Amino acid sequence: GLRDSPIWPAVMETAYARMHDSNPADGLDEGYQKIEWGNPRNAMYALTGEHGTDIEPAQAATLGANAVAQRMSDALAQGRPVTLGTMPEPGAAQDGLQDLHAFMVQGVTHDRAGDPILQLRNPLAHNNGSGEGRDHGRATTEVNLREMMDSGGFWGANIGPGPVPPPAPTRESAYGPNGPSKNRNPHIDTLFAAMD
Repeated sequence: GLRDSPIWPAVMETAYARMHDSNPADGLDEGYQKIEWGNPRNAMYALTGEHGTDIEPAQAATLGANAVAQRMSDALAQGRPVTLGTMPEPGAAQDGLQDLHAFMVQGVTHDRAGDPILQLRNPLAHNNGSGEGRDHGRATTEVNLREMMDSGGFWGANIGPGPVPPPAPTRESAYGPNGPSKNRNPHIDTLFAAMD
C-alpha cells in the first residue's frame, strides 16, 4: 500500500518546490505552481547536474521509431535514466497515456511486427485519468512508440547522464562549492538545504 511506498521522492519534490518559491515561509503554493508542467530535463539537471540529451519530435521523426527506441534501449543498458513526454493526439488514434505528462522508460521490446514497445512507469503510481480507454491502477504500462509518434502524442524524450563512479577519497572530494558535501553531490545537497 501507500504506507510501504518510499518517502524520498516526496521529500525531493518538496525541496525542489521550495527552491522555486520566492517566499517559502508563506507555504509552497508558488513553488509547486512553478514546477507544475515542468520539463523532465530540468528535473534531470536538479538531480544530476546535467540536463541530459533531448530527442525532440522533429528529430524523432527523422530518425524513425526504431532508431529512437534503440537509443533508449542503449541508454538503459548503460544505466542512464530515460524519460518520455506525451502530447494530446489531435484527431488521431489515442495512445492511452495521460497527455502533457512525463513517464520513466523502464524497458524496450518489440512486437511481432517489429514495432518498438516501451515499458513506461507513471510517477503518479497509476495510469488512471487519461480518458483514452486504457486506464488501470498499475504504475506501469506499455505503448507502441511508432503509433505514438504517428499520432502526434510524442512530446519528446530525455536521456540522462550515465552513472558516475564514486571519486577516490581525497580531502577535496568531500567538499562542494559551499563547504562539505554530505552526499558527494552538491545538487542533492542544495535540494536538502532548501528543506532547512
